[in-house]
Amino acid sequence: MRHPKVSQLKIQLNTDSLQLLSKPEELKTERTRKFAPLFYNFPKQLQKKRPILSITQTNLDEKKDDLRTMKRGKLRFLREVTIGITNKNFKIIRKENLSSVFMLKYFKSLRRVFINLSDCDFVSNRTLNELKHALKDLKSLKFLKAEFANCKEITDLGLMSFKQGFSSLNKMVSISFNFNACTQISDSGLFILNQGFKKLTKLTNFSLNVGQLEDITNLSCNSLMVSFGSFSLLEKLNLDISCCHEIRGTGLGYLGQGLLGLQGLKSLALNLDSCSNVTQEG
Repeated sequence: MRHPKVSQLKIQLNTDSLQLLSKPEELKTERTRKFAPLFYNFPKQLQKKRPILSITQTNLDEKKDDLRTMKRGKLRFLREVTIGITNKNFKIIRKENLSSVFMLKYFKSLRRVFINLSDCDFVSNRTLNELKHALKDLKSLKFLKAEFANCKEITDLGLMSFKQGFSSLNKMVSISFNFNACTQISDSGLFILNQGFKKLTKLTNFSLNVGQLEDITNLSCNSLMVSFGSFSLLEKLNLDISCCHEIRGTGLGYLGQGLLGLQGLKSLALNLDSCSNVTQEG
């Protein structure tokens, strides 16, 4: 049986079955299921297509079975995983099932991981601890984006676990973290994150959103300045510290010192909106 020509492959889990969707359009039909055994039998061809796993449904009980099936199969060479679960879009989510989507550690060849858990009431330090165990063995990972905006249960302790997950991934070239409005995070938590950032010396893209964190001060700007010293290859920087009312001109001075050392920087986006204690002199 000949392998069908596929220009791009996407693996998507839904509540009914594991469907294989691909281009060209001819494969996006009810006959798609017929190709499933064929894909499992041709891992080398799949590896060249860099398959993608996308988890965006609400019934994680059934996802767990599908993920275990994939673990036992020949899809350990997945290159990209996207996990998008937010309370705004998905209302029926059980806290104890979240760990089932963090089976990333079984896919050692992952290059890209994108996680969006923004606005999820159930996301807590325990979530970040589970994510730590999922990430720390992904030695080939190069791109990591994690969105936790408005997750009120995340504290500095959770950031300690998260840092332990990503800081050893020394092939990373791009990270983007969003902790906007995670109001229990303080200077201590940002210091912990920056201890992890310093180990990622190959970064070319760095994005951090810590807007609306009322407890961070100039100390966080100082620890960021120290981290910038390790980013000799950085080309793009996006930093959001909007509505951080305890940051003052001194903190901006620290950031300025750090930016001066980024000789290869090509793009800079710095959001200081509504930092009420930053004066024109700052």
